[in-house]
Amino acid sequence: MKELMSEWNKSNNERVKLQYAYGVLALLLLVLAGLVSLVNYSLGYSILAIAFGFTVIFFVNAVGWVMLDAFVLSKLPKSTRKK
Repeated sequence: MKELMSEWNKSNNERVKLQYAYGVLALLLLVLAGLVSLVNYSLGYSILAIAFGFTVIFFVNAVGWVMLDAFVLSKLPKSTRKK
């Protein structure tokens, strides 16, 4: 497991890692909201709203990075780009 995580850390940049973090967090909160809502509906709904917020952040972040890559980073010389 440690080798797998080390390889994943080397092969992905910070943007990809951040996207994974938002996606995993949103998914975990969605599952938690479902389980909590079996006991307390209003608390489960509140957790669901937070999960929805992370999902929105995930998509806004993805669109932002795609636009940055398309319009800004593609015009920079390769020597100044950071991978």
